[in-house]
Amino acid sequence: MGPKIHLAVPLSPRGALLFLFLLSCLVFLSLADSKFLPVNP
Repeated sequence: MGPKIHLAVPLSPRGALLFLFLLSCLVFLSLADSKFLPVNP
């Protein structure tokens, strides 16, 4: 099983964990913004 997406950073366990951590933070922030902040058009 190899990575199907070529990343600029070599895939190491630490790099993968850091990438997943940042990605989860971005997803959490986007969900929090859409859920907790009232959007009035």
